[in-house]
Amino acid sequence: MPTYFFHIRQGKYASSTADGIELADVDAARQEAAMMCSDMARDIVSELDESPEWQMEVTDASGKIVYRLTLLAEVLEDGQRFSVV
Repeated sequence: MPTYFFHIRQGKYASSTADGIELADVDAARQEAAMMCSDMARDIVSELDESPEWQMEVTDASGKIVYRLTLLAEVLEDGQRFSVV
């Protein structure tokens, strides 16, 4: 089974899964990333004021990016924030 690594960045903060996770294929890695993101959503959104972009990249064992999730908070003309996945 292939091993996938999950890398998270927000502003100056960066984190990675050191040992990786064995998953059946890229689709399984995408699903795992989506579940991780949904589990962290509350914490992510509360920190978007400090750094408006949050990103998770999934790489294979060679380091090639196979999937990317990005959250971006933008200030709109009326002053409200809008988050995009």
